Amino acid sequence: IMKVQIQSLHFHAREDLKQFVQSKLSKLEHYSDKLQHAEVYLKIDETNPKANKVAEVALYLPGPVLFSQAESPRFETALNSVYQQLTKQLIKRKEKLSKHR
Repeated sequence: IMKVQIQSLHFHAREDLKQFVQSKLSKLEHYSDKLQHAEVYLKIDETNPKANKVAEVALYLPGPVLFSQAESPRFETALNSVYQQLTKQLIKRKEKLSKHR
């Protein structure tokens, strides 16, 4: 099971938001069994009044680190975008590795 480290910058993340992050990222394990850990940064961008919730995720596994970032009016929406981007990156990486074998 992948370890997930969540950091909220300039605010205190609610427990249900942390649970949402955990459940979302645990689904990525369907695409790779080599995931080691994830670093999640949640922050509020004061300069952007509309989409001021920012979610950044760095996904560590053997090889290059996968990274994704999204902004939205809600953290959940930003995390859904990040999840979709990381899923695409994992699928692409898996296809690339299977071609080299």
